[in-house]
Amino acid sequence: MPSANKTIVITESESVEGNVRSKEQLSLIPPQYLSDDPARPLLRVGRNGTEYKYALRPFVYSVFFILIVECLERFAYYGISNTETAYLTGVYGSWNAKSSDVEAASMVGTTIVVSYTSPILGGILADGWLGDYWEVALGVAFLYIPGLLLIALTTIPHLLGETFNVTASSVGLAVLWPLGTGAIKTTVNVFGAKQVSREEKIAKGRILKQSPGSLTTLFFSVPVPSSPSA
Repeated sequence: MPSANKTIVITESESVEGNVRSKEQLSLIPPQYLSDDPARPLLRVGRNGTEYKYALRPFVYSVFFILIVECLERFAYYGISNTETAYLTGVYGSWNAKSSDVEAASMVGTTIVVSYTSPILGGILADGWLGDYWEVALGVAFLYIPGLLLIALTTIPHLLGETFNVTASSVGLAVLWPLGTGAIKTTVNVFGAKQVSREEKIAKGRILKQSPGSLTTLFFSVPVPSSPSA
């Protein structure tokens, strides 16, 4: 397996050690691999002519924020899913849905099914219409956060009615929140991967390579919030 810090040969006589991570290294890269965006100076043109621009330090520029979103999403998902049955059956207090064990299990099953099937729809929307960024942004803004807020509001006695609002709780637990989960789950890892340029063949078959370290950090950090939420 090739090292991420291999020598990057730009021309027959010029080479740059390590990853393309500094402005000084940009002077050694052929102009067809440079963009006009100072924040994302590395350029790759796809086979269909689509331009992809990359930052020199993608972890600082974008992957860090993607990582934060994913960590918060995982913390919320496992925090709720691991306590959903107890919440619905009244383990935490008298203000609850008064669900039976069977009813609570049915709601938990519905939540899981929607969470793990909705990424199919999310992927279609992201690839066909919205794109990765807007898929995540709209999913968080209009599904995930409203779902979490609705679930939280139902826990406040008499805020949404004289009795526990089962309808509002069901909409939050079985519709908004799991659909938001699907919208994020289907694209966030792919979106993070796209922030790191893949190997590009340049100058007589030589390789321009940007380190995949940011992506590795992303994938290995995702399970972290699952531990305390469990």
